Amino acid sequence: MPLKIASTLCWAGGDGRAVRQLTRATQNIDTLDQSFGYFLSNSFQFTASRPTLAQRAPSFEPAAYMHIIFRGAQQFLMRRARDRDMVSTERLIAGQGVHNGGENALKLFLTSRTSAIFRFTAVIVGAALGRMFQRVTFDQQSFFDALEDYNSGPSDERIIIMPTHRSYMDFVICPYLFYQFSVLGVKVPRIAAQDQFARIPVLGWLLTKLGAFYVRRGVGKADPELNEQVRQLVEQDEHILFFPEGQRSRSREFLPPRRGLLRSLQSTGKSFKILPVSISYERVPEEECFIREAQEQERPQMTLVGLLRWTYNMVLGRVKLGRVHVKCGRMLELKPETDIHALLHQVMGELQANTVLTTYHLEAFVSQHRRECRCSAPCAISRPKRQSEAVDWLRSQLEERGATILEGGLSVDENQQVSSVVAESLTNQWIHFFDRETTEVPLSTAAAEYSVLGMPRLQDVAA
Repeated sequence: MPLKIASTLCWAGGDGRAVRQLTRATQNIDTLDQSFGYFLSNSFQFTASRPTLAQRAPSFEPAAYMHIIFRGAQQFLMRRARDRDMVSTERLIAGQGVHNGGENALKLFLTSRTSAIFRFTAVIVGAALGRMFQRVTFDQQSFFDALEDYNSGPSDERIIIMPTHRSYMDFVICPYLFYQFSVLGVKVPRIAAQDQFARIPVLGWLLTKLGAFYVRRGVGKADPELNEQVRQLVEQDEHILFFPEGQRSRSREFLPPRRGLLRSLQSTGKSFKILPVSISYERVPEEECFIREAQEQERPQMTLVGLLRWTYNMVLGRVKLGRVHVKCGRMLELKPETDIHALLHQVMGELQANTVLTTYHLEAFVSQHRRECRCSAPCAISRPKRQSEAVDWLRSQLEERGATILEGGLSVDENQQVSSVVAESLTNQWIHFFDRETTEVPLSTAAAEYSVLGMPRLQDVAA
């Protein structure tokens, strides 16, 4: 019956591919019923001649064991992950042309892994991501590498996910990733959100139902209420997601990290595994608000009316944001005796190193610099006759320094003008790959500013 319902929904939505898959699934179930009906309608008792593994190893957990098996099969055996010794590390989550509505509808009826509200919301989120973004991808291999030594069975260490925070969309993308790809072995996390969200009608209630818990910002001292919340989540064996920067950085700068929640985790006396996750956007949904804020020097408040207006434009296909890519850094450890400052330094380093950029980011910078170049002599950006040559030069400079550059879903034409506010914010996504010791380009000392990691922030790469 659930398969029939899901097939009907997919047929009504025009998802022919999903209808065919569900029809085959129904036929396979009929075949299994005919072949194994005898075993399903009779009882059998099997007695082991020797102690079982569960009896010999009390810490053995079948669910954790199966996650390891699935990860290994996905990584080394499945044709999608390895094709003639070529490993595919980029997996598509959502985007234009991705029809996973049937899969999400199937999960809505057939799984109990998360709440019914979350599963229903996932159907809507998948469709919304396809309206906004050309591609939403994640680096599968980076997650496999980070989780390689993690086994939730013998250990009681919980996973703490610490992503970059550039958009409210971060609240959606990470949970959706872990929900869609359960093979990673990471439970859908509980998300720490600022208490201001609790005051927004409808949205605050919905976020609570989806697993969010609220944190007061700027307390400046130990918060007993937060410590108690965290202790309860840890006792419930929940995975927790929070943003180390504490607030959105729509300018894409890496902000000084906050320590409060990590100290609350330490107060439980438990050990945790930290997953630094970099979410890289071509354009963020809040870009227009960011431009207006920069021009008017006034920060607009988030309102339910504004959110509904933006949602209306998104449904009509007026919101075009290019692509998003998610990449995981190496797993770190948080223990009761861990130095929080040193750990956060490592976390921010992983987030910076695994932030990717696209050709759109380079084109935006090159276009603006060629238009507003104030260098005393022709530089490597303004000197080439064609913009594409300057983009290729900048790309080679970044790749030599370890940057990952993907093909963009958006592009900037030779004569297209990008807002100076946006162009500067896009530069913050990759400027940390340059420093004065390794760059081959003469740099102005006055143009260098140091970030929270002690790395130079260079306002004019080609100066």
